[in-house]
Amino acid sequence: SIKGLVLKNGNNGYFDTPRTVDSTQWTLDQEYDAAYLNAYNGTYDRRILSPKRIPVSVFFDANYPYVVKNTIVDLARTRNDARVNLDANIISSLSNTTIKNLIKNYSVFDNHMVSVDIQNYETREYSTNKRCQVTVSYFLSAKYVDHVNENGIHIPFVRDNCTLTGHIKDSLQPIVEEYDIDVKERLYNHRLNYFECIGENLFYRAVQNTTQKSETDLLEESDSTILFTLKRMVERDVESQIYNFADETVRKDFITVEKAKYASWIGSMVQSLDFNFATSEYEFNHSILHLYVAVVFRGLTKKAIIEIDINKRQYVTPTETTKE
Repeated sequence: SIKGLVLKNGNNGYFDTPRTVDSTQWTLDQEYDAAYLNAYNGTYDRRILSPKRIPVSVFFDANYPYVVKNTIVDLARTRNDARVNLDANIISSLSNTTIKNLIKNYSVFDNHMVSVDIQNYETREYSTNKRCQVTVSYFLSAKYVDHVNENGIHIPFVRDNCTLTGHIKDSLQPIVEEYDIDVKERLYNHRLNYFECIGENLFYRAVQNTTQKSETDLLEESDSTILFTLKRMVERDVESQIYNFADETVRKDFITVEKAKYASWIGSMVQSLDFNFATSEYEFNHSILHLYVAVVFRGLTKKAIIEIDINKRQYVTPTETTKE
């Protein structure tokens, strides 16, 4: 009695006969790529371009071709309200050539809204129990919601908060060991995130870099997430009062309410947060009001130095004892 389209082991015939374009027969992979592009550029459904119609907290790559990755980033830039986690497809080593190619491909992104994770692993497909290879985006996308619910958006998604699970033993590749100092430094400097081996078949995400080149607080994913969250929330509050701000009392009340609303953020999610209205002569003549939101992020400790001093023992005169 079940009605509807059965998708398992079928595709309703859409990809059965790839099209011919300019006298060239397309491959199935070209058809798949075109479908992905149409999905993410709004051809199939333009609502995806609107953050208000389809809210998104973060976009996750799924081993998509490089051209599709670029389209997802373009979509995020158009929406300007959420981050993107890209993967590096399936690579097996971190040779000099591989790292050079990673740098070449992903250094084109210079934006705190984009992150890149480079590894992949094998897991078992739920319904068939067959081994299948997936990028770490598969794990990150499944784990992220739990992380936010349990810890909050401001807690970095790394270390003990992002320890790899669900992988077939020792299938993560390429492996980054604790002693791979030069490789880790090279990956870090080029904003490439990686999982590091910390025990027998135990790996955690070591860094949470965005692809932003400049060394600011927005190099950290958690700070970028806070910024986009704050942006979405303040935008909604401003839009609710947009035609009332000509009244100075309304502006003052708005700032009072916003400061109270985000008071709990101070000291926990950010170091400080302030609001101020201002307008230039040009903006005044065009009925534009400027709301300045000043945010200072909390600092993060990413390295710890342990120094153990071996001090010389000092001679102490033994205490004499008397027998009774």
